[in-house]
This record gives sequence, structure tokens and C-alpha cells, in this order.
Amino acid sequence: MKLLEDIGFWTQVRPRVLHRLPGRLRLRIPLLKRIPDDWLNVAEILERVIAAPQGIVSARSDRRTGSLLIVYDADVLQESDILGFLHALLEMLRRNRDRLRGMPNGRAARVARQLEKWVRAQTRQRPVFDPKVTIPDAIWS
Repeated sequence: MKLLEDIGFWTQVRPRVLHRLPGRLRLRIPLLKRIPDDWLNVAEILERVIAAPQGIVSARSDRRTGSLLIVYDADVLQESDILGFLHALLEMLRRNRDRLRGMPNGRAARVARQLEKWVRAQTRQRPVFDPKVTIPDAIWS
């Protein structure tokens, strides 16, 4: 059962490149369309954390279309760096999905700031980190 859950998760979150220009990457992430209104905190957390690494200028998701637009400094990052970072980040969030589901909306902004700082520190030297790294418990409190 766990394997089927994981396969289902990855088919919903695996980013697919829709459009690319130097410094701009639009991705399709089907799960974004399925985020219920009372889970908007998850989308906000994702945007803040995706924009954390040095070289990423901004990340904006569109729940209507299921797309994610990432604007980045092409002199600092390559598309492969961003996709590798997203893979690691999504794997970390998959492992912590129960914590995300149970998070009250009022706490989401604080957790997003803490997670953003932590990811920024983890990606200071390079934009990709180990997807098996554990998010410290203090971030969730």
C-alpha cells in the first residue's frame, strides 16, 4: 500500500517543463490543481521554500492551471540545478506530508519562514541538497 501511495504522490508532483527561457522556467505540477482551499498554506510554504536558494528570484504557483513559474539568475543556476533542487525538496515534503496536513493555517506563515531560512542555509554552497536530509523538529513548532 505504501508503494502505491508513493507512486501516486510522484505522478502528482513530478515537475514537467512546459516552457523555458534563460532565467525563466514554467513547470506543470498536477498536484497544485488539487490543493483544496483549506490547504493554501501548503502552496504558500512551497513558494517561499522554492525561492530560498541563492539564484532563484521568485516562485509563483497557479492552482488553476497547476503550473509553477520560477524566475532565476541564469548566471548563477542552470535548469538542471533547479530541477534537482525541486526533486529533493518534494521528496522531503513527501516524507513530512502528515505534518503539513495537520498544520493549522495560522501557523503556516511562521513554519514557511523557518523552513525558508533552513533551506537557504542548506543551499548556500550549492542549490541542490540531499533529499534524505531531515527537517529539524524545531521548524515545525
